[in-house]
Amino acid sequence: MEVISFHDEAIAEIARLVPGVRTALVASRYGTDVVERATAVGATTLVLNIRRLTLEIVEHAKKAGLRIIGWVVNTQDDLRLVRALQLDGATTDYPDIKRTGRFTA
Repeated sequence: MEVISFHDEAIAEIARLVPGVRTALVASRYGTDVVERATAVGATTLVLNIRRLTLEIVEHAKKAGLRIIGWVVNTQDDLRLVRALQLDGATTDYPDIKRTGRFTA
């Protein structure tokens, strides 16, 4: 089980209430400071807006030991970026994205 939230305080509180639970911080607008935000509240995963994601942020997060999920991966270009940046996963509005020819990267 993994609990995700856009709110740092919610992540910190759930980690306090349920020791050992995996948590993920979701961010739409962010900079490299998102890594420090996540580690400060005990998140183990970042779920980041794919349109703002950079190699610098990915490298920074990986060095901090965080998993990175791209959000929301709905196009062929998005899927290529997920693979190029070697993300740990992706969210999508199209569950068949990997099997659908038009989304093949």
